[in-house]
Amino acid sequence: MRDFLTENEPIGLIELEAVLGDGVLLSSHDDGECHFRFHDRAEMMDVLLKTAPMSHHGRAVHAILAAQGLYVTIDPDGVVTTFASFDAYVSRMPR
Repeated sequence: MRDFLTENEPIGLIELEAVLGDGVLLSSHDDGECHFRFHDRAEMMDVLLKTAPMSHHGRAVHAILAAQGLYVTIDPDGVVTTFASFDAYVSRMPR
């Protein structure tokens, strides 16, 4: 999917649902929300460790596992913030 999106002109996806691998779901919505759902913890850990900066691996793993069902951000300094909803997350973003 990454190759397709980077090698082609912008296609203006508004909503997308895709199955990536065995039991990994990716959803993107018109409000900018994008999330993954994993059926297998080991698969989630594999993706998380591949995408999180090495310096934040421990913090990222702990934050995600401790805040299941919440929205989690980790800033470049490693500060973890959780949000109960996507709306709460959006309301904290600078405009």
